[in-house]
Amino acid sequence: MKRFQNILFVKSVDHNKAALAQAVALARNNQAYLTLVATLTETPEHFNLDSPGDMEREVRLAAFKSCQTAIEDFAEFHKNSVQIETKVLEGIPFLAIIQEVLQNGYDLLIKTVESDEGPMSHFFNTTDMHLLRKCPCPVWLIKPDQSKKLNRIVAAVDFDEAGNDGKNAALNRQILEMAISLANQESAELHVVHAWQAIAESALSSLRSGLTEMEVDKYIADVKASREHRLSKLLNQARSWVGQDVFDSVELNTYATNGRAEQVVADLIQTLEADLLVMGTVGRTGIPGFFIGNTAETILNNINCSVLALKPAGFVTPVELPAHR
Repeated sequence: MKRFQNILFVKSVDHNKAALAQAVALARNNQAYLTLVATLTETPEHFNLDSPGDMEREVRLAAFKSCQTAIEDFAEFHKNSVQIETKVLEGIPFLAIIQEVLQNGYDLLIKTVESDEGPMSHFFNTTDMHLLRKCPCPVWLIKPDQSKKLNRIVAAVDFDEAGNDGKNAALNRQILEMAISLANQESAELHVVHAWQAIAESALSSLRSGLTEMEVDKYIADVKASREHRLSKLLNQARSWVGQDVFDSVELNTYATNGRAEQVVADLIQTLEADLLVMGTVGRTGIPGFFIGNTAETILNNINCSVLALKPAGFVTPVELPAHR
């Protein structure tokens, strides 16, 4: 079963106590280190902070102390149940957070969702999306109004069209190990979904394809049977990964659904009123700016539940540590 050793919790404006309680419970159950951080936006370049008596410097120091006090007060209630370290990070929030992850080797980042405001608002704001795209460790973004307990978890897995699941196997294993571990810990329902589409299904259904309706239906049925078999095989493997007792303790439901992944996953989350989606983000290498797959990005834009997003093996963040560190 997935074990975390070094957890980073980012304090948000919303002060979500349920999210912090989730982080504390994970740290306690995994005997992991827990670090709480707050971010303080860097000082504008035109401020002169070199002079000891400079007003901007005094304001900056006061802001830092206030932020430090706030993060310490936020952690105080849980200090008797788990060892917590607190820090204030300065700079552009997503860069400072990812650099903290790189410097100290965190294996999980937890943060409350901070939605954009305005007519074109999104559930995940700019900082959240930067973390989902570029943070090298798993990112768990928790809804501000989420209860302390998870009741329904959705895990989305994928398979290679050609039948060779090598590139997806490691990511599918991460997804299921984490989802099963959380479902076991929370006594939550687990819903594992795989969305598939038969290649050229719409084209084959046209009169010009030369195939009869019965032949097209058989082709689609064969694809469906193949995907159901592969999903069943994956879950049998998951039983050995997490252990028979843990696997059997989880109320498991599976779905191999014909349709576009972004629509299938979003519809299932809405139908179930799911609390959490566990999913992978597939990055494309060699193309500047593409650090998350188009399907994953669309799914994230179509949901309004908490999400635990995992990077594929070999993912390299574009963020670098400052040269002076």
